[in-house]
Amino acid sequence: MSRRSAPVCRRTREILETTEHSRLAYVEGPSGGYFVSEQPDLTELFARYGILRAQALSPEESAKLIEEVAQGL
Repeated sequence: MSRRSAPVCRRTREILETTEHSRLAYVEGPSGGYFVSEQPDLTELFARYGILRAQALSPEESAKLIEEVAQGL
C-alpha cells in the first residue's frame, strides 16, 4: 500500500431528519458554522451523504482493514 497525500478536510457536517421528514443540515468549518435548510444545497448535502454511506465499509470490514494495514507496518 502506498502513502498518498490528500487535502485535510476540517469540516463537520450533521445531517438531520425529523420525524415529520423535514431535513436540515449543520455545516461547520474554519470560519464558523451554519445551518442549511434551503434547496438545492440541502439536496446536494444529502446526496453526498448517501454516496459516502454506500461506499463505506461495515464496522467489521473496517476493523479487518485496520488490522491488515497495522500488520504491514
